[in-house]
Amino acid sequence: MAEVLRHLPAEGSRLAAVDRGLLTLLDTVTDPAARERVLTLLRPLTTPEAVARGRELYRRLEELADADPGDPRVAGLAADFAASIPAELTGLAGAAEEADGPGGAPGNAAAVWLDAITAELSPAQAEVVRLTVRRLAERREEGR
Repeated sequence: MAEVLRHLPAEGSRLAAVDRGLLTLLDTVTDPAARERVLTLLRPLTTPEAVARGRELYRRLEELADADPGDPRVAGLAADFAASIPAELTGLAGAAEEADGPGGAPGNAAAVWLDAITAELSPAQAEVVRLTVRRLAERREEGR
């Protein structure tokens, strides 16, 4: 997990801090086989290009800290976030999108993850995350 954590910004991004905390927790409580599956899914995000793109997306998200959820930048940033996420991860987004309200179905880890992240963000930032998840779920349904 250190391989993935090393590439997340250490400062200046609430979402990166939440991501870092959730990945650290996952590393602590997950059995080795599940941890390896998660790492396999996340490895494409550790290439130099993906890291640079991710840092830029985190920076743009921070610019929305005081924005309204209806700000026109929200939808564009969600589209860019969704475009940056490998197809292999779209299944997680689909599970979170299908959740029925906060927390979703009992045991729905993707919904719990979504709730944990959006609870720590401003309304506009949370809307970016929700729209990103929705776009990923649509992409998964379309088979892209």
